[in-house]
Amino acid sequence: LTEQKQKINKKFETLKETSDMVPVFRSALEKGDFKRLGQILDLGWQKKKTLSSGINNPQIKEMYSLALKNGAWGGKILGAGGGGFLLVIAPSENHSQIKNALSDYQSTPFKFSEAGSKIVFRT
Repeated sequence: LTEQKQKINKKFETLKETSDMVPVFRSALEKGDFKRLGQILDLGWQKKKTLSSGINNPQIKEMYSLALKNGAWGGKILGAGGGGFLLVIAPSENHSQIKNALSDYQSTPFKFSEAGSKIVFRT
């Protein structure tokens, strides 16, 4: 975060482009256009990685690459500080293949809720 703060003026355009994706994302979500959601998340992830050298690492690169190679439309990292999740969006027919490719990692199913995010069960 310190590096991101130091680069904020240099990266303003990237931050603005990312911010401009929010209404497009919302529209795609409201329409149920999950392929478009995945594409937007992927574009946002590509932009986010340019903000700081600490945003990505070899493990995240490998996970994301495996997800895409196995049929995900896109995704993003959620959380911060060394603990978080890789969220991917994919057609339902590719879910098993993606889960198998990422079987070294814990899968955490989710659903949308007006109450916000919370983990209700973790093994």
